[in-house]
Amino acid sequence: VREMHYLEDYLEIIELLPAELKSSLTQARDLDATVQNELDVMNDRTKTFFTLSRKSKTDVRDQQFQTLCEDYDRINNTSLDKAKIVTHISDLLDRYMRRLEQDLSRFTIELEADTAGITELLEQSALLSLNLHV
Repeated sequence: VREMHYLEDYLEIIELLPAELKSSLTQARDLDATVQNELDVMNDRTKTFFTLSRKSKTDVRDQQFQTLCEDYDRINNTSLDKAKIVTHISDLLDRYMRRLEQDLSRFTIELEADTAGITELLEQSALLSLNLHV
């Protein structure tokens, strides 16, 4: 029973993980949709610009080009925001995995201290059980 505290502690820690992951993934998906929609619009605007630019005055053409560049920069910044969110998600999952690995290692040490060789027997039993159910 003493070993159960690792499982209980870990379950308590990851309790909020699904909500945080869902929120972050939703933000990333929304930013991705925004970027894709804006890129579709920008592709049309860019085609129009290059089609009509030969007929435009230089100052008008330069201003339109500058506006296109600024809009592409804004879209790029939105993409960078999405990348930051995805990096946060990856870091979050890495932290939780490291914690799980540390707790598992401590749990194994405690089991082995009580009964030498027990973890190998438990692992073999679990693998055998998995193979029978596959």
